[in-house]
Amino acid sequence: MLEDFFTAWQAEALVIDMWFSLQAQSPLSTITELQALTKHPAFDVKNPNRARSIYSALGMYNHHRLHALDGSGYQFVADAIAEIDQLNPQLASRLATPLTRWHRYDHERQGLMKARLEQLSNSPQISKDLFEIVSKSLQAG
Repeated sequence: MLEDFFTAWQAEALVIDMWFSLQAQSPLSTITELQALTKHPAFDVKNPNRARSIYSALGMYNHHRLHALDGSGYQFVADAIAEIDQLNPQLASRLATPLTRWHRYDHERQGLMKARLEQLSNSPQISKDLFEIVSKSLQAG
């Protein structure tokens, strides 16, 4: 059904943004499936709306996958943030928001989230925008 929908609406960018978002929001979508979704020919990480359609949707609506105890959701988001930071630092800073809320979660998830923030903070190519958000979050702890 998803492929049929894509085929019918592929010329409508906003509809396809929602198509990506719907899949990223679904707790049925695994991180592996979301990684595959970022390889879809219609996905372009350089397009802010398209990037938000997956990464923001996951961060805001798919708590089941984002907060998985294996840390895969956090790693997926952190890897995307690092990539996007080289293209659009403001967008990367906004995408980091779910990780900056680490203090709201249990000790195990806090550790996983802080580890991803530290990974981003220690990146030699981190932008000023992202560094400000990440470092303030880490200092708040």
